[in-house]
Amino acid sequence: MKTLLTLLTLTLTATKLLAATSGSINLSGVVPVTSSIAVTSNSTAANLNIVSGMSSTAIASSVESSNNLAGYKITMYSSNAGQLRNTSDASKKTTYQISYGGGSFAQPPASTSPVVVKNVSSLSALTSATSAVNIQVDAYAAAPAGTYTDVVTLSIVSN
Repeated sequence: MKTLLTLLTLTLTATKLLAATSGSINLSGVVPVTSSIAVTSNSTAANLNIVSGMSSTAIASSVESSNNLAGYKITMYSSNAGQLRNTSDASKKTTYQISYGGGSFAQPPASTSPVVVKNVSSLSALTSATSAVNIQVDAYAAAPAGTYTDVVTLSIVSN
């Protein structure tokens, strides 16, 4: 019995020696990068003056939102490489330039090579910004009747 009691005491003492006086809990959470753009066209975008042309006219606005500390870029490209083409005869066309967020006017490139039209290099928190989209249309005084179209795509990309 004395041997059993000694063995039990040694076991309890060894257990106490192995027990820690403190412990840690590692805490973490993940906030994913979010970036979005919402583009809203106005009625002028669907009623461009092909014959007389247009100068610095508002056609849309966009709301950009991002929480990426490294910022984001807005890119632009065009289905017709910056040309308004007649839907019945694509050889009948005029060119145009777009200004995004108060930047310089530029002809949108083809969809295979988007161009950066805005670069936000850093953010400190979730941020939203509104940017104006303006157009200049080159006059096509001899334009034949028909609808002239192009599609401009704006995208947001995290840095």
